[in-house]
Amino acid sequence: MTKATDLTYRVIKLPQNLRDATRKKRDEQGITNEQLVASAVDEHLPSLLDNLRQLGFGSHRGKMATARFPFSDKAKTLDKLRRASNEVSLPSVQLLNICLALATATPKPKERGKRRGRPK
Repeated sequence: MTKATDLTYRVIKLPQNLRDATRKKRDEQGITNEQLVASAVDEHLPSLLDNLRQLGFGSHRGKMATARFPFSDKAKTLDKLRRASNEVSLPSVQLLNICLALATATPKPKERGKRRGRPK
């Protein structure tokens, strides 16, 4: 049994349906919130990080600098970023950073495959 002094508590906001789902999962499995959180992070964080890296998260690191960009009212660029932010619960500036990272990424060279049908 873990001592209370071995725990660090954080108050976080969750959508009500996610809070209900975590409560249900915890009760079904007969585990504590601590065990549910640890299991969720251990099981899902590595693949989540891989997927986020593929999307451009973390591709540009270093000293931060401010930049002034124009956003087209006609193209509704800010509206698109705001709607996307609301949909996925990520800040619109983070979504923009990822879009810019993907737009400026150097394409990787295509891997050459083995010839089929003819042995060397």
